Amino acid sequence: MSSRVRPSVAAAPRRVRRRDGAVVPFDPARIEAAVSRAAAEAGHRDQALAATVAAEVSAGLAARSGRRPPGVEDVQDAVEHALTAGGFAGVARAYATYRRQRAELRTAKELLGGA
Repeated sequence: MSSRVRPSVAAAPRRVRRRDGAVVPFDPARIEAAVSRAAAEAGHRDQALAATVAAEVSAGLAARSGRRPPGVEDVQDAVEHALTAGGFAGVARAYATYRRQRAELRTAKELLGGA
């Protein structure tokens, strides 16, 4: 992953499918925020990492999405892949851990009857 070449945000998909099936506008800032939190958790201090990963993932998803919007899980998988492929294994682990915790929380809420 090179911070010198940043894919255009214009190459991002227009929409994303949420877990509940709703299709909403794609927002690369959400990827940036999540990667920033994971990077901080992992002790990584490169401020440009989050923006670079968001742009790279956005461009990759746009190239693959075609007519069908990617799902949230597809976006998250792409973020993990980009971090790992870019040599940021610690940040990828922190991201995956947060992702797993959120999945467990969703499952617990469903079991308790909450949404």
